[in-house]
Amino acid sequence: MGCDIELYRQEVRQAYEAAGDECFLDNKDNIACFSQEQRTKLSERLQRYGYRILSNSPATTTYTNGDSEALLTDRGVYFSAPWGDSVFDMLMTASEFTDSGEFAKFDPQTGQWE
Repeated sequence: MGCDIELYRQEVRQAYEAAGDECFLDNKDNIACFSQEQRTKLSERLQRYGYRILSNSPATTTYTNGDSEALLTDRGVYFSAPWGDSVFDMLMTASEFTDSGEFAKFDPQTGQWE
């Protein structure tokens, strides 16, 4: 058991809040895709934060950083880590991705956005 954090475009957060439906993210059609430029920036930034590519396909790229993993898809970045020090590092990394205001961090355990 561990902790999961999701990163989406800011527009997804706005649509989620407007919908008022906690199952909103279950429908992939509700989740706006990253532009190619955004996806490239996210990949480069993950690597700057020490995440190494574990596997790569046209649809998904899986990264690892110690105990933490990140899955980059067309619609989101999905972080996961076991409880412990790696959770703190993962949470801080995901939070830093929101600095520009372009992306929003979602905690599925609490249903809260950052």
